[in-house]
Amino acid sequence: MTTASRFAWVVYCDDIRHEISNKLSFIGVYASIMYVPHFPIAIPRLCIAVTVLNSSANPFKRLKFKILMDDAVIAEGGLDEAQVSAASKAAPNMTEADNDIRHMFGAQFELSPLQVNAPTKIKVRIETENEELKGNALSIALAPTVRQEGDSVA
Repeated sequence: MTTASRFAWVVYCDDIRHEISNKLSFIGVYASIMYVPHFPIAIPRLCIAVTVLNSSANPFKRLKFKILMDDAVIAEGGLDEAQVSAASKAAPNMTEADNDIRHMFGAQFELSPLQVNAPTKIKVRIETENEELKGNALSIALAPTVRQEGDSVA
């Protein structure tokens, strides 16, 4: 990782629990796809944890988190320059082996309920002062049917 690199990653899950000692527990984590039995469907809850990482050599000035269903924004939130600066000073720093200081910022979203009418993709975009970071996406698809022994193939 170079000193100027910025990175974003996303966890999609059924629940996020805030535990003692500043721990987060992610319950029911989805890898890259969520299968549902039918469309349309109301998913009772989808939690999204977004984390962005940057170097002190390339600090964030602002962060705007957007959750999209395909191309439609369904949730958003962010930090302006003063909030990013205050959070950078308050948060513990992570230091790489090369002594470059890294800062981590996070946001959590709960979509409850989430109405899904057809196969779709949930995406996360993070707007900064001069670029857009893309987090990993979650596809929502119809569950494949499983053939039972004795089912005809015709």
